[in-house]
Amino acid sequence: MQKIIIRTNDGQKPISPYIYGINGDYEEFVVTTSKRQGGNRWTAYNWVTNMSSAGNDYYHNNDYYLVSHLPREQWDIPGAPTIDFQEKCLQNGQELAVVTLQMAGYVSADANGPVSEEEHAPSSRFVRTQLRKGAPFTLHPDPHADTVYIDEYVHYLVEHFGKANTARGIKGYSLDNEPAIWK
Repeated sequence: MQKIIIRTNDGQKPISPYIYGINGDYEEFVVTTSKRQGGNRWTAYNWVTNMSSAGNDYYHNNDYYLVSHLPREQWDIPGAPTIDFQEKCLQNGQELAVVTLQMAGYVSADANGPVSEEEHAPSSRFVRTQLRKGAPFTLHPDPHADTVYIDEYVHYLVEHFGKANTARGIKGYSLDNEPAIWK
């Protein structure tokens, strides 16, 4: 039998302030240095069109929920809810914003409401995602394209906010929320 000894006074280092974060809009109740962009909708979020799906949280509903709090003229701006998320994090002093990247292979193609079981991805209700575009990036992606590129999304955000080592740059990315619940 091995003996394990824990010495709580040896090698102490301060805990990173970024450990204490939130997932949601609770800034009026708590002050944090980090915030995660999370929730099932981010798995099927189409950054080009701002459409998302509620998945099994709400009838697999495809819609514009993630931009519904923004003025209507912003709904057509690629990445609008992520831009809003990062801007709010910067305003609230949350230095570490963690943005969700879509890894499940498909994102919403429409905002036409409930998706039937027969229409689950792959179907015309969803478009494919690819991690790498393999071609030059654009800041004006085609909303009618049959593929959404995740590396182009990161490029778009870096062009908008700057690199992670700048004051406004996004510091962290989460590889999806819970992609397994979509299978």
